Amino acid sequence: MPLFRASFLLLALVFASPAHAQKAPPATAFFSVDGGVYVVPADFFEDTYDSSYGSILGASVAFPLSRRLYMFGIVSYFFKDQGRFVDMKMLQGRFRYGIPIPNEMTIELLGGLVRLDGEMTYPNSGDPPGKAIGNFLFGGFGGIGLEKKLPNFPVVFTTHAIRNMRHEEYPEYFDDFSGMRITFGMRYYLPPPGSR
Repeated sequence: MPLFRASFLLLALVFASPAHAQKAPPATAFFSVDGGVYVVPADFFEDTYDSSYGSILGASVAFPLSRRLYMFGIVSYFFKDQGRFVDMKMLQGRFRYGIPIPNEMTIELLGGLVRLDGEMTYPNSGDPPGKAIGNFLFGGFGGIGLEKKLPNFPVVFTTHAIRNMRHEEYPEYFDDFSGMRITFGMRYYLPPPGSR
């Protein structure tokens, strides 16, 4: 583990050095959309919904704090319907640090806070099925992503793998929805001031 951390730090410092920095216009805000799957490893989820994953869609807006550091908010919709449904909104306050690499790509290191709001139905002995509604799972997340730019194209493409983790000290209304978010998306950077 110490060797891995040292190697990662060295790689980050190398790419962060002026000799490896990519020439680019000033950092600007961006808008993005993405979609993919959200995997819930908890046993209750697969037992209740016949699989461990559902669909997720998201949209975000971000503002630069520096050339490589961004702060942004993202709203996502996580849903699943197999007779018993999950209908949730996921709110994330996210920080993103970008490390430029060759071929117009950027490695993204992500982290922040997450909150879920929504409802779910589950089987019980009564009719209709049981339902739980609430605001829950206030915790953190971390992940990694990749951004790819194309020549003369205003939109860039992204992919992310993000792990949401529940904070054990916060009470939840029902079971643990910590999980892995795997998405693909598109991002549009606003033009720099004074550009056409």
